[in-house]
Amino acid sequence: MESILVNADYEIELFQGKKGSSLINKSLEFLALFLCDNPLFTRNTYPSEYLDHVEKLTGHRPVLVKSGPASNWWGPLKNIEHERWMNSKLTSAELDLAHGWSEDLQIIRESKDRARVKVPRQLLAKDAFGMSGMGLKAIRSIEDLHAIKSFPTILEPLLNRTHDFSHYLFPDGKCIAYQNLVDNKFQYRGTIFKNHLDPVANQLSFKHLLSDAMWYEFNQALMIIKTHYMQKPLETGFSVDSFVYEEAGKHKIHILCEVNYRRTMGRVAYELAGRFAKERPWCLFLLTRMDSVNFGLLQREVSTLENVMLLSPPEGRYQMFLLSAEDEEKGRDLFKALKQLLPYCQFAVDI
Repeated sequence: MESILVNADYEIELFQGKKGSSLINKSLEFLALFLCDNPLFTRNTYPSEYLDHVEKLTGHRPVLVKSGPASNWWGPLKNIEHERWMNSKLTSAELDLAHGWSEDLQIIRESKDRARVKVPRQLLAKDAFGMSGMGLKAIRSIEDLHAIKSFPTILEPLLNRTHDFSHYLFPDGKCIAYQNLVDNKFQYRGTIFKNHLDPVANQLSFKHLLSDAMWYEFNQALMIIKTHYMQKPLETGFSVDSFVYEEAGKHKIHILCEVNYRRTMGRVAYELAGRFAKERPWCLFLLTRMDSVNFGLLQREVSTLENVMLLSPPEGRYQMFLLSAEDEEKGRDLFKALKQLLPYCQFAVDI
């Protein structure tokens, strides 16, 4: 059976032509142990108590290898120029500008372009080739622009985000929708499915906040985005990231935040839900932090809650959990119970 490499440093290798930090891969690679039986190519070691834990949950003993060929599990790295075009925030920003979906969206292609930039309100600067959610900078004045050293850079309005969500399009054309949990630094902290058995926009818990006309406009734009990015056959799927924001007491949709052509955390959450949540529709994939972890104790504590899975190893960057329930109300109660059970755990987001 072919080995797999969870190359979560995909964007770094794609755009810079070099391997990224092994810490990035280490923080995510163990998730593959729950989703496939292939040997995992890794430079890391995992204690036997963790491998026992994975085997108990999956029915398969993980196989770890440190040499030999392996296929990329996170991002393909096969057609580099096409993958760069797909993943570049410049591609999505140019599409956005062409259709006028966002106010005050601007592109700084090189340093001299800063002279023509307008700062009508607070903006958010994003590296066109950076990793999703990383290296973002708030721009409050013309002076802040001089701190930007990487080009091209995308400038978009810094809005009062209330709900982040994505649509993931698989190579076979299947499309799913889900809500992402993002902290106040725009860092990913989890994914919620109100109903992973029917993961469409109508199942998003915040859908009622926006008018049917707004959702119609969004769906029309989403069709344009899908068509634009499906000009060539897909090696893997891609996500279209969007968010809801509040302005002057009204909720609106920021149609196109970015596109990620690779496996995403939302897709992983969907795959985990399909394998472990079974017929329980509501599902939450959650990232938390702890200063120190006693894996045995944490494992025993979490096992006292029904339908809560501990996913992460003892020395993980994050402690990850999968929660599932019969409906949204019971899911929220389960989340509250987990917070009460682990008072020493840092929950960066609420639901």
